[in-house]
Amino acid sequence: MSQSHLNEIDSLQLEPLDDVLVMRFTHHSILDMEAMVAMEHAFCNVVQRSSYARFAICFEGNAVITSNMIGVLITVYHAAQRRGAKIAIGDLNSMNQQVFRLAHLDRLMPVFESADEAVAHLRDLA
Repeated sequence: MSQSHLNEIDSLQLEPLDDVLVMRFTHHSILDMEAMVAMEHAFCNVVQRSSYARFAICFEGNAVITSNMIGVLITVYHAAQRRGAKIAIGDLNSMNQQVFRLAHLDRLMPVFESADEAVAHLRDLA
């Protein structure tokens, strides 16, 4: 997947940091089902087709994690697992941290207060 194609994905800002690809939300919330399906496809395409094996998903631009987003994250997690890639989560606000704990997503993917901490964790896995 070319860098130019990576940058065209709607709702995500992609920032390569050496061997980690940071994926940041560009929308405050995504509530529309069609947009959520598109987000799931975008995430999975990045995870499956990029040359990166480490991904930091950062939520500073997303104030609301819906049940649909939980489904997207689980799908992306499994896509990453199938190819041996690693995911870490960063920049969750306190409400979203609670959602992660209640949905047990923090048992699947490590959660960090900042994007920098998520990236550092992924680099330490090398």
